[in-house]
Amino acid sequence: MTFGSKLFSLWRQRLPIYRDLVATRSLLDAAHSDVARYRHAFETTALDRDRLQHDLHTLDADAKALTADYAALTRQHAQLKLQHTELAEKIEAARVDAERRDRDYHVLSEDCMSLRKMVDQIADPLDAGFFRLDFPQFRCGGSEKGRELARRCTKMFDEGAYSDLVWTVIREIPVRIAQVVEPDYFRPFASYYIASLYAALGDHETAQRYAESVEFDAPPDGADFLPYDLRQAGRLQFYQQSLANNSAGLIVVSLPRSASALLTGALSHALGVPILRLSLGEGLRSVVVPRWARQVCRGGATTHEHIAASPENLAALRDAGLKRLWLQVRDPRDAAFSTLLMNRPVGEGNPGKLDPDRFLRLVARYAQWLDGWFVTEQNGELDVRVVTFEEVTHRFMSTLRRMLDGHYTSQVDERAQRYSGSARSTNFRRGVGQEWVARFPAETCQRAWDTIPERVRDRIGLKLIVPV
Repeated sequence: MTFGSKLFSLWRQRLPIYRDLVATRSLLDAAHSDVARYRHAFETTALDRDRLQHDLHTLDADAKALTADYAALTRQHAQLKLQHTELAEKIEAARVDAERRDRDYHVLSEDCMSLRKMVDQIADPLDAGFFRLDFPQFRCGGSEKGRELARRCTKMFDEGAYSDLVWTVIREIPVRIAQVVEPDYFRPFASYYIASLYAALGDHETAQRYAESVEFDAPPDGADFLPYDLRQAGRLQFYQQSLANNSAGLIVVSLPRSASALLTGALSHALGVPILRLSLGEGLRSVVVPRWARQVCRGGATTHEHIAASPENLAALRDAGLKRLWLQVRDPRDAAFSTLLMNRPVGEGNPGKLDPDRFLRLVARYAQWLDGWFVTEQNGELDVRVVTFEEVTHRFMSTLRRMLDGHYTSQVDERAQRYSGSARSTNFRRGVGQEWVARFPAETCQRAWDTIPERVRDRIGLKLIVPV
């Protein structure tokens, strides 16, 4: 075999291998091409992933910023809503205040019109010139009685006994009516005086009948002398009550010597209202005047009364529309002892010489007065609220707050404290109790205890006390 044939034979044997090698090379090139393509795709995907991750972080930051903005907007919205509510409330309050001011303006206008109509009544023909002390009776020095009176009065004046001088003149020089008027003009005052007389005699039924003819306004506490005093003082108090018609009204009925002047004076000053009378007569024998009771019960006033819980008085108070009555009480033994000391003539001596029989009579009288009001309280005939002497003297401001209830303000508190500080020195003796124990024997103290009804003992917590 020739070399050429051998080479050809070898070529033919190796040809499939070459073909396989070429095919493999083609596959390898294709594989490299795929790897390159896959690598490019992977690199592109990685870039996209990084870009997407960056975008995701950006979106997350944007979301947090938007969340913060939303929270801030929510807070602003809440604040604006609150401001809107407050503004709406202020607008409503301003509207209500404007309506109130408008009503007050109309009320004041009507009050001014009423006061203008009443101005002419102030110049009442019943003036002080009607009532004069009868000095002309002494006939310009021609009266021996007058000269004797002048000598006595001169001596009293030189000795500084001014009060004795005034009382002497009042006792010995009568009051005369200096001008002539129609007799019927004095009918209301005649009714007042005859009712006062029957009240002093203890005939409440007859006194009440005449009291119904009393047709002038309620006078202030303590005014009961001349018709001029009654009418003019009552009229001025009526004007003050009219100006205070939006203030509270408190009817206070007190046992004598129970710090009643302190309490009612403080109420009057604190509320800016007058102290009006609703009865005529003296002390526990007083009789309610229907017209005065109706006037006081409408408000804008307070009282300083010692009326008893008689059927006539209770009926008059109910008919007047009384809603609540404050009853000021004290141990009747302390009140009786204080009354004895107050009424003792100047220079009589030490309190140890006080009359024990009079003390017992006062204790019995005060205890019966208290029992009558406690029966009224228990029966529910009137709304009776009790204030004790100890509450007034030891818890004064808290007692005022309880009595004034919804009408108590800082201004009222200031007025009441200012008044209470100045009033104690003028109408407040000591404010202590049981002084009578050291002034009366054990038998008198025991008898005083026996005169007090059990209902009174239980209601204000009294105890038997005798000297050891």
